[in-house]
Amino acid sequence: MRVLKVLTRILLIGLTLIYVLFIVRTLFLDNRLLNDYYLLRYDYNLIPFKTISTYLTGYNNYNFNTWFNNLFGNIILFIPFGFSTPYFSSKLRYFKRFFLFVLFIIVILEVSQMLLHAGSFDVDDVILNSLGAISGYFNYKACLALMKKFDAVSTHTR
Repeated sequence: MRVLKVLTRILLIGLTLIYVLFIVRTLFLDNRLLNDYYLLRYDYNLIPFKTISTYLTGYNNYNFNTWFNNLFGNIILFIPFGFSTPYFSSKLRYFKRFFLFVLFIIVILEVSQMLLHAGSFDVDDVILNSLGAISGYFNYKACLALMKKFDAVSTHTR
């Protein structure tokens, strides 16, 4: 059983490293770096739900990939972050600490995108990324509860 836990941890570390590289590529190295629009100015949105409502009400003005990536992609992108954060840090297994940490990291990423001219700062991205991380956190908690229940059942049947 100990070997399985070690192998699981090694696998999760490897997957997390791949995920971090994917995040860096997606947020900073995509085609946005080649876009003159972001190179010429700092773009930002500080009005909550402005971008979200634009995509929800004007969905027929965007191609499906743009619409989906801006609404659901921002959520999906941070689910693994929300799952792995409490796994690797016992201090972040408490929701309040987890949430403050996630919010801090996401804001830093958004500000970095704007300052490095790799994209814009959008408070709606912070909201959607946070929802994804929170979803990952609760999935982690659910998996943990299932594992404890399974462990209790398997221990009881021995």
